[in-house]
Amino acid sequence: MSNITDKLTELVMLEEEERQINDRLKAISKRKGELQEDILDNWADAGQQSATIGNFTIYVASDFVCGKRGGVETQHVCDVLERNGLGYLVAPSYNAGSLKSWVKEQRDSENPIPDDLEPLLNFQDIQRLRIRKK
Repeated sequence: MSNITDKLTELVMLEEEERQINDRLKAISKRKGELQEDILDNWADAGQQSATIGNFTIYVASDFVCGKRGGVETQHVCDVLERNGLGYLVAPSYNAGSLKSWVKEQRDSENPIPDDLEPLLNFQDIQRLRIRKK
């Protein structure tokens, strides 16, 4: 009986440790987000794109995000895509990754997004810091 009690005790101890670690990771992530926001603002003002600290290079990366706006029905997006000759993005719902790629391609080549589709979507470049070990 003591063998199972020992295992249960160890399991509980590991659970407690895991919860503490997860709480610490959440705090670290929150602080990193605050620091990144401040650094990005500072670097934008200074025109800086990267820095090296110790064995790490910190740099600005741009991530393109695209998705339907809140409150917009998926079927409405599908209908508008089909109406604009983009039916290949729809089967039976639209493919979010393909739509993102298409919108990014249109934007990068300075082609307009159809007037009836653009109000249905949120898309933007988000600046984020990346950290790479040298």
